[in-house]
Amino acid sequence: MEKRFKLLHSWMLVAVVAAAFLIRVIGLVPGHPPDHPDEPMSYGSALEMIVHGDLNPRRFDYPAGVPLVHYLFFKALPLPIALSNVLLTHPKVLFAALQLGKEQFMSEYSVALFGKNGITFLYWSRLLTAILGTASVYLVYLIGKKLFSRSAGLVAAVFLAFNYRHVLSSHLALSDIPNGFFALLAFYSAVLLMEKNTWRRYLIAGCCVGLSVSMKYQVFALFPYLFAHVSWAIRKRSLREFFSLKFIFGSLGIPLTFTILNPYFFTNLEKALETTSIVSRRYGMGAQRFNYYPILYLYEWGITRLPSILILFGAAVSFLHRPRRALLVLSYVGPFLYVFLYYMTGGSYVRNFSTVIPLLMLFAAYPLGLLTEWFWKRTRLVALLFIALLLALIQYPSIRQIYQLDVSYSRPWVRDELTEWVLQAIPDKSAVLNDNVSVPTGIEKPIEIIQWGHEEGNSVTEFMDKGYDFAVLNTAWNQIYFFWFNLAERQLLSGKSIPYDDLWNSYRGMALSEYLRYTVAEFYKPWPAPENSYLVIKIPRKPFTLGVLQASHQQITEAKGWVSPESVATSGKVYTVEGVLKADREIQSNLRDGFLRIDFYGNTFGILQTSVSGRVHGPSQWTRLRVVATAPEGTGHLTVSFQQENSDIRYEIDHVLLFESDEVLTDAVPGTPYISPTIPKTALFPNSIY
Repeated sequence: MEKRFKLLHSWMLVAVVAAAFLIRVIGLVPGHPPDHPDEPMSYGSALEMIVHGDLNPRRFDYPAGVPLVHYLFFKALPLPIALSNVLLTHPKVLFAALQLGKEQFMSEYSVALFGKNGITFLYWSRLLTAILGTASVYLVYLIGKKLFSRSAGLVAAVFLAFNYRHVLSSHLALSDIPNGFFALLAFYSAVLLMEKNTWRRYLIAGCCVGLSVSMKYQVFALFPYLFAHVSWAIRKRSLREFFSLKFIFGSLGIPLTFTILNPYFFTNLEKALETTSIVSRRYGMGAQRFNYYPILYLYEWGITRLPSILILFGAAVSFLHRPRRALLVLSYVGPFLYVFLYYMTGGSYVRNFSTVIPLLMLFAAYPLGLLTEWFWKRTRLVALLFIALLLALIQYPSIRQIYQLDVSYSRPWVRDELTEWVLQAIPDKSAVLNDNVSVPTGIEKPIEIIQWGHEEGNSVTEFMDKGYDFAVLNTAWNQIYFFWFNLAERQLLSGKSIPYDDLWNSYRGMALSEYLRYTVAEFYKPWPAPENSYLVIKIPRKPFTLGVLQASHQQITEAKGWVSPESVATSGKVYTVEGVLKADREIQSNLRDGFLRIDFYGNTFGILQTSVSGRVHGPSQWTRLRVVATAPEGTGHLTVSFQQENSDIRYEIDHVLLFESDEVLTDAVPGTPYISPTIPKTALFPNSIY
C-alpha cells in the first residue's frame, strides 16, 4: 500500500510541476512591454558581458549573480541559435565576423543577433525566469518532504505553483525569482546539514549561501546555515563543536564564493559602495517603522486570504509538532520579515516577497499534509480527491488572478493598441497633449504632439485654456500620487483593501473623474496583469458668453476648508468659477497645491459631480484660477469651495466669481464620439508597485 501511495504521489508531483511551468510560460509573449526599469539589470548586463567578452556587469545596484546566470544561459542556448540564424541566412556576415574582432562584430551586429534593444534576449531571459520559478516549486517540494513529510512537500509545491505573486514574478526578467531560487537552494543545503553534519555538506552549504548573497545582497540564507550548525553543537553538547574545522571551512566558502562571482565589485569598490549606498537610501534602510502595506498586499492579493490564515495556523501547529524544524524555517522567514516590514521601507516594492513566499508555503502546507496522511489511512483515493478539492477552493482567488494574468499577457501590448487607435481615429492637425510615455514621439501622422509632464497642469479647464484637442493620460503616473500605502493599517483594521473614497476625493482623483467624463478611448488590462493603462480624452471648448451669477469680493484669509453658500443651478448649463488666490510662500511647480472646486448636487443627498481648477504654484503672488463645468442631469444647486493638500501652507482668496452660460461646451472634434468608460478602478488605482 505504501508503494502505491509513493507511485501516485510521484505522478501528482509531475503534474504539479508541469502545471507550474505551463502557467509561467503562457503569456511570456508578448508579455509585459519591454519598459520595466529593472529588467535590464539581468539580461542587459548579460548582453554587455557577451558583447565585451568579459564578466563585468557594469552596474552594482545588484550583485553579479543574476547577470552571470543569464550569461551562462545565453551562452548555452540563445546565442548559438542567434549566431547560427544570422550566419545561415546571411553567409556574407561570416567574412565580417572573421575580419572584425569579436567585440566589434557583436556590437555592430547586435540588432541582428539580439533584436532591437536586445528584445529577443529579453524574452529568453523571461523564459529562464519561468524555468527558475518552476524549479523553485520542485525545490519547495524537496524541502517540505525533508522537513515535514512527503505530503506536506507536495501540498507546499501546489501552493507555490498556483501562487499569483510568484507566477507574476516568473513572467518578468527581474532578480526576484533567481534570488528566491538560490535562497531555496541555500535553505535546502541547511536542511541537509541539519540532517548530517559532514564535511561535504558544510562546504556545499557555505557555497550555496555565497551564491544566495550574490543574487541580491541579501544575507538571510546565512541564518538557516548558522541555525543548523548551532543545532549540532547543542545536540553534541560540545563547545568545541561551535568552532569545528568543518564549520570554519564551510563558512569561508561564503565570502570566497561571493568574491569569485563578484570580482568587479572589489576592483570598482568606490563606485560599488556609492551605488549600494544610493540603493539603501531608496529602500529606506534604518527606517525602523512598521510597514503595514506589504501585509495588506499579501493578504488581499499576493497570497490571498485563506492561504495567509493557513500560514499562521500552520506555523503554530508546526511549532507544536516539529519545533526544531519550524524554527529552521523561521530562521530565514523571521529576519526577512523584520527587515522588509520594519527595518526599511523597501517592503513597499512587493515583488521582494517572491523570495520568502516559497518558505511561507511550507507553514501553510504542514497541517494539510497531516490531514492528507490521516485521510489516506482511512479512505485512500477519496482522501486525495477531497484534499485536491480543498486546495482548489483555498487557492481559487489566486488561480483566478493567474488566469487573468496569462490571458492578458497573451494579448498585444496596450501601448500598441493605443498607437493604432491614434493613427486611425485622431484627425489630422489635432493638438494632442501627450503623456511622456504614451504615444511614441516618432508616430507618422500629421498631428501636433505636445509633451506633457505629469507634474504640470492636470485639470480639464487648464487643457481648455491651452486650446488642446486631445490629451492622452498614462494612469500609471497616478501611482506616485495615489500612494495610499501608508493607510494600510487602517485598511487592515476596517477589512477593506484600497481606500477608494479617499483617492477619488484627492486632487488627482477628482481630475481623473473629470477625464472619464470626456473619454473617447480607453486601453487597459485587468490588475493581475500589470501594465500601463491609458485614457484618451477630447477637450471641449469653453463658452464665450458668460453672465455673472454670484460674486464675492470679500477677501478671505486662512482659507482652509472654505465653502461658498449654495447657489441654484440648472442641468445642462455651463458654470464657470474664477478667483484669485495667494499662498504665503513660493510653491514649486512640481508641488502645486491649492485649488478651486465646483460641486453639483441634486435633490437627494450626495455630490453628483465635481470639477477642479488648476493649482497654485510659483512665487507668492495673486494667481487667477478658473474651473469650467456643465451641470449634470438632476442638478438642483451647487457650491464653490477651496481645497488644499499641503496643510502647512496658508492662502488668501479674493474676487470669487460664479458665471452661468446657456452655451454648451463646444465639441471641437465632432467625428470622435465620447464613450462611457469601462476601465475599472482597480486599473486606475494600482494596488502595488510591482
